[in-house]
Formats: sequence, C-alpha cells, structure tokens
Amino acid sequence: MTLIGMMLIIVGLAGLVAALRPARRLYNISGNQHKGWGFLLSLITLFIAGYLSYLWVLINIDAGLFEIVVASIFFGGGVFVFVVVRMSLQTILLLQKTIQDKDHQANHDYLTGLPNRYPFYHKIDKLISLSDQKFCCLMLDLDKFKIINDTFGHADGDHVLQVLGQRLIESIPKKALAARLGGDEFSVILPNTQSQDALTVARSIRHELSQVIHIGSCSLIVDVSIGISEYPRDGDSRQSLMKNADIAMFRSKKQGNHFQMFF
Repeated sequence: MTLIGMMLIIVGLAGLVAALRPARRLYNISGNQHKGWGFLLSLITLFIAGYLSYLWVLINIDAGLFEIVVASIFFGGGVFVFVVVRMSLQTILLLQKTIQDKDHQANHDYLTGLPNRYPFYHKIDKLISLSDQKFCCLMLDLDKFKIINDTFGHADGDHVLQVLGQRLIESIPKKALAARLGGDEFSVILPNTQSQDALTVARSIRHELSQVIHIGSCSLIVDVSIGISEYPRDGDSRQSLMKNADIAMFRSKKQGNHFQMFF
C-alpha cells in the first residue's frame, strides 16, 4: 500500500513540476492577468513543497486506506493542474497568434506583404507630429503596367508586383517605410531626409525595379515614375505631401525623366 501511495504522489508531483514552465510563460505573457498567474505560480510551488512533505510521511509509515485516498487526491490534483495550465497556455498562444495574424492582415498588403496605406498614413502623421524633422514622401507608379495584365493575365501581373515589392524593400534604407497603396501604386517614406538624398534613393529604386523579370520564356523590364515631396517645404500635412508627390510623379511620367521633385 505504501508503494502505491508513493507512486501516486510521485506522478502528481511530476505533474506539478511539469506545470511550472507553462505557468511561468503564462505569467510573462498574460498582460492584465499578470498577478493572477503569478499567484498560481506561487501556489504550484507551495503544492510541490506539500507533495514532498507527504511523500516523506509515506516513506516513514505503513500506509493504510486513508493515506491511499489522500495520495489519490494528490495524484489527481497534480495531473489536473498540469492539464489546466498546459491547455490555458495553448489557448492564449493561439489567441495571440490569431490577433497578430488579423493585425498583420489589416496593416499589410495581401499580395506583396508590404505595409498598406494605414501604417503608411500613421508613419507620415507621426513624423509630422515631430515637427522639427525633415522627411520626404515618394509616390511610385509603374509605367504601362496595364499592358502586362492584358498581355500575360492577372496571375503573372500579380507575380510581377510581388517581385517588384521585394525589390523595393531591398533598394531603400532600413529606416525607410515602403508601402503598396493599391493597384500598381507604391509609396516610400524617408525619415530625416532632404530632397537631394531622396533623389539618390529614387535612382536606386528605379535601378532595382527596372531589372529584368522573367515570366515563362519572356523577359520583362518594368519602369517606374517617381514623384518626391519634402516636409515641410512641399506641404505641412499628410494630404498635401501625398498630393504634391503625386503631382511630381505625373510630371515625371509625362516628361519621361523617371523621377521628379515637386516644384
């Protein structure tokens, strides 16, 4: 009987010890429930001490039915705590991943993976709120992209956009933010940058984006027109900066010079 009781206690104790790690993770990620999971972690530690004490008692007595019943309760309690803590951790991690996925979908373009207009707007508004920092807004439009869709189909057109989106990320400084605003329209924010430096970045963007793209047996070169506006010289609001960068972009497209400052 004593051996049975000891085995029950040891299994329950193993459950409590195994519950410590997920309980600690819950304590670290639980947000508003931080204190509650911290209290549970403390209780588990106290339970472990209690289980060890009862195991010591069983070693030194000839266990009867009562001790076996108590050991069975200890066994069930340890297993129960482990299952509940483990399932709670899995549920919270799944909820966090779901929230992160939803947030990513809401703030990123589904096709290219670039940020969409919402983080782009937020970035401009944040830079404007700093007021003392110059920055540049670049509006990009792919030249004659409709011909690609009409000739090769939308699936290959989407592939081209994905390739160009990745090239855009690789051609801008790390501090910059590139976004796809919709269709074949992209934009870049260059924090703490003046117009001459923005022109250098625009040249780099055009160079990277105009590299050959292979679609089946065909090779394409997609060119881009870029308009640039500078804060606060060319506008003191998000709307005016984007509008003036758009104007510069259309001038660039009309004149065929690939990138143009607003004036």
